[in-house]
Amino acid sequence: MLSTQEVSEQTGRPRRRESEEGRWNDHTPVDKDEYVKGMIVNFPHVVLCEAKDPNAVPTQFGWFCFKTRYGIVIDNTTELEVLKLGTAGGSGPLSKPVEVRVDCFGLKKVEHAEYYCWDERKGKEVAYVPEKGVYDIEANCPYQPKTGAFGNVLDVIPLPHDSRIQVCGAIGEDVLNAILKKRNRRLLQKQSTSTPKDMWIEELEARLNKDKQSHQDIDDKARSEMTKQDQQLSQNRQQGAQLHVCLRMLSSSRGQS
Repeated sequence: MLSTQEVSEQTGRPRRRESEEGRWNDHTPVDKDEYVKGMIVNFPHVVLCEAKDPNAVPTQFGWFCFKTRYGIVIDNTTELEVLKLGTAGGSGPLSKPVEVRVDCFGLKKVEHAEYYCWDERKGKEVAYVPEKGVYDIEANCPYQPKTGAFGNVLDVIPLPHDSRIQVCGAIGEDVLNAILKKRNRRLLQKQSTSTPKDMWIEELEARLNKDKQSHQDIDDKARSEMTKQDQQLSQNRQQGAQLHVCLRMLSSSRGQS
């Protein structure tokens, strides 16, 4: 997995507003390898809404809101699986019902000592610790969380490999693993209580096989790179040996002359 600094160097800061029109109109499919697990991406998101919503847009299917939001790539085996991030207007998980809050984690800037949410009743920001913990975003990451930035370990959306999906940094590998561990635990809990035992065991086996295949693909890619490096070193040694023989022959011929 790429480090935050490597991703930042590759992507730079998020695009400016004046380039947004081109981003939406001149989009193309992109290579699957453009994305890796742990990347933070920005993507267009469509949600149902009511006519009274200030961002509502009328369509033949009713009223919709079109917005961009951030998310974390948690899988890229076939399509992008992105865990959505949001702020809920700064109130974060505090504005959610209890049954949703239990699955939420917070994101804060690394230099901040505590995680804050806007408390509407108190009319000010308050320190808060979400059920699934708080994670720091490094200072060199293009994405910097605002007040109340949070994610729900169960709230994942599939996305295509498309140029409209813009990379905006990455989280640390330890943070990604912690979030995935909590997500997998919650998925198992939900399956074990809502489905027959044999069904969720099959689902667990399928998920484990998927993870195994993903790790195998990573190992195969790394092994291929090592093989190429070994072949290059061997070729360099052979060329060096040939050059040494040529030099000895040249030296010998000079001595005889």
